Amino acid sequence: LIEDRMDQEYMPYVRFKKYWEESVAQKGIQNASMFYPLVKVVGWKAITGLVIAIVIEVFMSNVGMVIALDKFLSHLEWLERESYNNPGEQICYLEATVMIIIYIFGVPMIFRTATIIVHLLDGYYTNVCAAGMASVVFEKAMSLPVGSAPPDPNDEQVAGYYEQNQKPNVVQLLNVDIIECWGYLLKTIVYIAVAPLITIVLFVMLINKIKLAGLLGVLYIIPCTLCTMKGMGYNIRAWIKYQGYQDERLRWLTETIIHIRTIKSLAWEKLSFERLHKVRTKELEQNQICGIVSGFCASIGHTMPWGTMLLAAFVSLSTEGYLQAHTIIIIQRLMGSLLHATSIMLSGAHKFV
Repeated sequence: LIEDRMDQEYMPYVRFKKYWEESVAQKGIQNASMFYPLVKVVGWKAITGLVIAIVIEVFMSNVGMVIALDKFLSHLEWLERESYNNPGEQICYLEATVMIIIYIFGVPMIFRTATIIVHLLDGYYTNVCAAGMASVVFEKAMSLPVGSAPPDPNDEQVAGYYEQNQKPNVVQLLNVDIIECWGYLLKTIVYIAVAPLITIVLFVMLINKIKLAGLLGVLYIIPCTLCTMKGMGYNIRAWIKYQGYQDERLRWLTETIIHIRTIKSLAWEKLSFERLHKVRTKELEQNQICGIVSGFCASIGHTMPWGTMLLAAFVSLSTEGYLQAHTIIIIQRLMGSLLHATSIMLSGAHKFV
């Protein structure tokens, strides 16, 4: 991240370390929590702004656009009926023009603006937290003997050789995990908190639109969600194995590079290659399993919008005998928003697990 992570001018590291030491002093090293240092580093103003921006983004994307589309299409149908009932009377399109400006352009622009703010705030502060955490882990790991090895005096000396060979391997593994896990983490937390509320609002709108047919259509989501959650559980176990094999491969590869002269002198090249190849094969197998299961879950998710919409439309036609044209469009948009909120909760739960 920087040339010298011990630099006292490196503010993410300095602030995070300060709050972490305060948490350790208050609760002890075993009971200390990372939550307090992270909240203090981000600050309540930034957290409040991020929450407000995410609420606006999610509401406008999943609820606001549905309401805007419903209002606009209903007004167009009203204009068509007025034109049919009063053929000689001139129709005023001023209201339709204003609705286009507000609903068709205004709502999406508010959504896009909120999305930009969310990505800027979340990207900046998650990187700050990850940088501070990685620096603290690095400093702590420098005093650990795990995986550290002194440089071989017979090897060629290059710039930074001594420092590179004295760094424990655990730092590499922890830093990679920190950077990967902290991407968009703040946004994901707020998404998970807001998504259930958005789901309730959308569900009420769907029931209000097509009554019982909406409830029966939503029931299609239940078996799909259960299958997806089952697949995610299996995928998580495979991903844990994949990470374990990857860590083992990196550790063995590092040891091979460090002790390459010893391996060559004892003619252990074949043994070293076979061991490394075996671990690499297991790593690829688990990675392939993760890809297959993820594809299976994604394929189930693609059937949910059309499955719920077709089931709801079929029930509505069977009970009422008709279904308005713009209602079909609104149902499809509602189902898409419901599934988007569901996917937010599932992906967030998957990331935290």
